[in-house]
Amino acid sequence: MIARDHGEALREALGSREVTAELLRGRVISADAYEEQFILRADEISSTRATNFMWHVYPEMLRSQQRVPFSLQLMRKGIRAPSGWFKSPPDFVPLFNPSLIALEDGSLLATMRMSNGPGCPSVRHARESSMDTRIFLNALVLVHINPVDLEVLSHTMVEMPELACQFTSETKMSGRRFLDQVRGPMDARLVQGSDGEMWLSFYAERNVPGSDEIVRGMNAAPLHVEWAQCPEEEHAWQLRGRDEALVGAGCRWLGMGDGRSGDACRASCEASSSHCNAVSLGPGRCELRRCEPEVEVATQAGWETWLHEGLLQWHRAAQPCTTFAMGSGLSLRECQRSCEAADDCSAVLFSPRFESCALQRCDGLAGRPGGAPGWEAWRLGPPPPQQCLRRAWVEPTELLTFPTVNGVEKNWNLIKAERDRLVIEYFVEPHIVLEAGLDRSSGVALTSLAEHAVSRWPYDVLHGVSNVRGGYCCLELPQRLWPDWYFAAGGPGPMLLGCGHLQRIRSPFDQAKGDLTRFRRQDKTRAYHNFFYVVRGSSPFEVMAVSTEWCITMNGHFSSHWRQEFADGEEACEAIQFASGIALRGADELVVAYGINDCESDLLSLPVARVLEMLRPVQSTLNVSLDELEMI
Repeated sequence: MIARDHGEALREALGSREVTAELLRGRVISADAYEEQFILRADEISSTRATNFMWHVYPEMLRSQQRVPFSLQLMRKGIRAPSGWFKSPPDFVPLFNPSLIALEDGSLLATMRMSNGPGCPSVRHARESSMDTRIFLNALVLVHINPVDLEVLSHTMVEMPELACQFTSETKMSGRRFLDQVRGPMDARLVQGSDGEMWLSFYAERNVPGSDEIVRGMNAAPLHVEWAQCPEEEHAWQLRGRDEALVGAGCRWLGMGDGRSGDACRASCEASSSHCNAVSLGPGRCELRRCEPEVEVATQAGWETWLHEGLLQWHRAAQPCTTFAMGSGLSLRECQRSCEAADDCSAVLFSPRFESCALQRCDGLAGRPGGAPGWEAWRLGPPPPQQCLRRAWVEPTELLTFPTVNGVEKNWNLIKAERDRLVIEYFVEPHIVLEAGLDRSSGVALTSLAEHAVSRWPYDVLHGVSNVRGGYCCLELPQRLWPDWYFAAGGPGPMLLGCGHLQRIRSPFDQAKGDLTRFRRQDKTRAYHNFFYVVRGSSPFEVMAVSTEWCITMNGHFSSHWRQEFADGEEACEAIQFASGIALRGADELVVAYGINDCESDLLSLPVARVLEMLRPVQSTLNVSLDELEMI
């Protein structure tokens, strides 16, 4: 590949004199790897002046947990692009820019954008991306996620009203130079309303009826979801081994069962009130056991050991049982272990706020009402029937289209979604907050849209660095997690955690001594650095803290090529990482959902305390006038 400036110089020289050219070895990137411009290495950060970053601090590389990427999980679950998108479907379905919320049962619900854009190498290689067909197709996927292992449970496509834009020679918009048609929602954010109602906000393009104008802007609507019982999974008994019996502290002896046959022995285990999940079966004998995942066995001729993982699982419960003792309150897992070690314990009531653990038995007697503030109820045993996503949709009569002021309006966030109003984050810095009035008498209608508040960060956060953009806002953190500085800065009041990014245009002239050849190959490409920030949860919704910058080390499917090339200890992130969702997982952990290079999606879990350590309190300037801001 020849850089444009070098190519133009070569062209001019060929017309006037002899030219000697040196061909340097490069890389041929296949349909299985991102190009080098999509890779952001630690040496690139360290070779850039610290004054180019927020707070004058070099960005941090947060380490991925190296799980199977979120988008790849969906592919393994059988998701496919809609019929007609591709003549020959690519090997990898583009699924990116996920947003997510936590549901009452602790599970997560996420949206993901599907697109035929050129972000995925496999799509570019197939020559059927939007750049090839001139038709830009988009759709929205809704995904249900297990909070324990962050595995996909079920998914469905979101049914949307017609969102289409046709470019013609008369269209007053530059997009028609590259595209003939744009369809579907893009870059959606999912939020939980104050009354439990779920809302989507997203970008879309549409023709204005009877005009050659095009609306390229933000939309919002309630999201409706219908659930159905999942097909039952087969939790079959597994033969652990022959000529062996279960022993050791990891397999607690519960008593004797029916030893007349193997089926009778296993049925005794299933009927046990002591949460049996394993048996040792010998001639005329049946030993019932409750075993941890790693079991210890001893040689015993003529015996068999059987395990059944489905009989012993911890799951959230809506209603506590009857307390009979106290256990370890150091953590939820320690509380659960206390129950596992106690006779007749089948449930716990745990409070991270009070560091308290109540051991319970479920004998049909109800304890105190469920949902007590600060307490979580958990049951030990077979999980209840799993609910799967059946359908998700947006009603046409409830779709709001916001006016566009600056030609293109993108990346608005819904700070609050209430029955009669939306509080909207229009811009991150300056922090511009709008308020939209709603009429719910027939569907949802926009009755007003006005500026609510404008504030600015202190200069020492950005010190002249610009191009700050929104990502996701906001997640309300439970009060027990609020740090002391938040109260000192003007709390109490809800603490809302958001995530934004800075889009940087790379230039070799920003770099100190280093791999200048590599930097020149990346000249004028983009790199995203993310940051957390805190918004006061009540008017004027100003920013109260901002973190230093960060990115997440590689875990994408198309990054495996580069991970093999790096030396031991060398770190890198994908250059374009768009964090578009944050949710609370369990008592004290956050899940950050992010898109990779307009192609993939992944999830990163972080302790809340770790995120709060990255934040630096700020005192925003309030009541700023937009007339004084040249950039708006």
